[in-house]
Amino acid sequence: MGLFHYVACGLPNVWLENGYTEGVASDGTPIFHIENIEGLHKAIAFSLFEKEALLTGDEFRFLRGEIKLTRKALSGVIGYSEEAIRKW
Repeated sequence: MGLFHYVACGLPNVWLENGYTEGVASDGTPIFHIENIEGLHKAIAFSLFEKEALLTGDEFRFLRGEIKLTRKALSGVIGYSEEAIRKW
C-alpha cells in the first residue's frame, strides 16, 4: 500500500501513510475507507496549530470547519468583521 492523497478535508497537501484501507466497488471504482476520520482531522488541526508559517485560506477554512464556527460567530470571537474573515 502506497501513500493515499486525502483531499476530502479540503487541503491539497495531506498524504496518508496508514490508517486507511482500500478496495474496489462493484463497478470497478477504487474506494478508500479512513479508519478514524475524527482522529485524523484532530491530528491535521494540531499540525496546523503548530505550523510556524501563516495559514493558507484552505487551512483557515479547515480549522474553522473543525471547530464548527460560522464566519459571523468567529468574527465575534476574534474581533474581525465577517467580511475580513471571508477574504481570508
